Amino acid sequence: MGAGRPSGVGKTTLGNILLRLTQPDQGTVYHHPAVSNGRLQKLYQDPALSFPARVRLSHAMRDVVRRHSVPPGHLTSLMDTLRLPDNLLDRLPDQVSGGELQRLAIARAMLLEPTLVFADEATSRLDPLTQDRTMDCLISELSRSGCALLLVTHDQELATAIARHHVELGEAAPQTGVP
Repeated sequence: MGAGRPSGVGKTTLGNILLRLTQPDQGTVYHHPAVSNGRLQKLYQDPALSFPARVRLSHAMRDVVRRHSVPPGHLTSLMDTLRLPDNLLDRLPDQVSGGELQRLAIARAMLLEPTLVFADEATSRLDPLTQDRTMDCLISELSRSGCALLLVTHDQELATAIARHHVELGEAAPQTGVP
């Protein structure tokens, strides 16, 4: 969604409304009852902001596993699938690469067996090789679980390679008034 479109047209806002993170200004969004308890997940543009900076990754992930009664071994299995070493969890978020942290964010999201993952420019800060590997891992996990992906990107090539359906939002309305 939104490939090649400028900032400010509402891509992130639309995704956040669909995830119940933001209320719409008008209208109503209805969710199926099956879409509850973590079944909607978001991957952020900057994965470092999605993990507590001063908390070891093992503690952050253990909280998710405990809070949502994730079956034992599911995190280990996901980390293997995403080619993440076990000792990665012994570190703080700023002690791992952006690609590793984004793959760990994918693992965390997939632990909850979501029905929808909203990836908001989730690979835009990664180098091309890491971006390709990260997207391959994400698509593999989504395919395995039957989860839908709402991908926000300015990268037309990525959107074409990943998505079956595209929605391009219009140009941003001119800003008026006092900044």
